[in-house]
Amino acid sequence: MWIGFLMLQGRNADILFHRALWRSLNGWVTATAQTEDAVAIVDDREAQRVIKTWTPKLEVHGVLWAISRGVQEGRVESAQAYSGLCDQMLKAHEGDEFSALRRPIRPGGFFAWYQQACDDGEL
Repeated sequence: MWIGFLMLQGRNADILFHRALWRSLNGWVTATAQTEDAVAIVDDREAQRVIKTWTPKLEVHGVLWAISRGVQEGRVESAQAYSGLCDQMLKAHEGDEFSALRRPIRPGGFFAWYQQACDDGEL
């Protein structure tokens, strides 16, 4: 058996590094949530699927669900109070490598997303 070495440079090296880092962070989030009997907050839909497959007793949701907990728990009067926060989160990644990712909302869309999630029983 021969093991070779491959020198990665430029964009390919960056992509590989970010993918490996992303996977390890999702693993860390999962392990922490299991250890602390907490909810794992992971936005990557594929990562959520893997977590639910391998740790079915662990509750896993995305960031919008976590933000919505503030409304559900009465920390703010309405979901509209978090619209600006969500818009800023979207704006923070404009034009970077994450801007092409699927977003569940568009700027100004948190309130409608929240109402639909409530209607669907997701919150």
